Amino acid sequence: MKGVHHLSLSILSLIILTLPFYPVFSPTVWVAVFAGVFAGSLAPDVDAPDASIFHLTRIPRPLRILLALFGYLLRYLVYFPLSFLFFAGLGQNYRHQHRGLLHTPAGVTLATLLLVFYAGLLAAVLSIPVTNLILASGGAFWAGCILHIVQDSCTPAGIAWRFPRSNRRVRGSIRTDSRRDIRPVLYVSILAGCLAVLYFIPAHFPLHPSIAAPLMLAGAWVLFLLLARPASVSS
Repeated sequence: MKGVHHLSLSILSLIILTLPFYPVFSPTVWVAVFAGVFAGSLAPDVDAPDASIFHLTRIPRPLRILLALFGYLLRYLVYFPLSFLFFAGLGQNYRHQHRGLLHTPAGVTLATLLLVFYAGLLAAVLSIPVTNLILASGGAFWAGCILHIVQDSCTPAGIAWRFPRSNRRVRGSIRTDSRRDIRPVLYVSILAGCLAVLYFIPAHFPLHPSIAAPLMLAGAWVLFLLLARPASVSS
């Protein structure tokens, strides 16, 4: 999908899921969580030179520069080292492929752990006690990456979830290069509607918001997948 769709779907999903717990955490934790899911929803595409993380134009210039810098750090300090080690561990020669390692659950999990390690090491060197913020942003980053993969599984190019062990892909029918396919916009609208319902009329829910929110989110994503019709096919 396009970067703006990845951002919108991932951020709205996170807000819906965490809205009932908003009073529990401090503003700095929420900033860390938002930053994590924002970066994570774009991060898997750092293996492509035209990735949105390098060329996002609909945000302020300082943030755009920081996001691009993070993308290059992720590419050269996380993606390439992990790819070489991953292929070496499988006894294979490294081969670059868009929608490869960082578009797999194993890949984004390892990338998240390595990023958390880097952040923790930097915090320790600078003697900054931000362990809770690092863990919060790391968890949100991982969630953003997973949602990115799920969304890409709904497109014709699809995702090889077990790459490089298998090139069998899960492909869907959403064409992001066509203005006639309104499903990405429809999905964003549905999630925005769910958020509005949860925020403005919580008193009308027979269930506690902490239960209603994940149920609504799960229902929305099940609907999205049914409309996208993803299926596993040989590459």
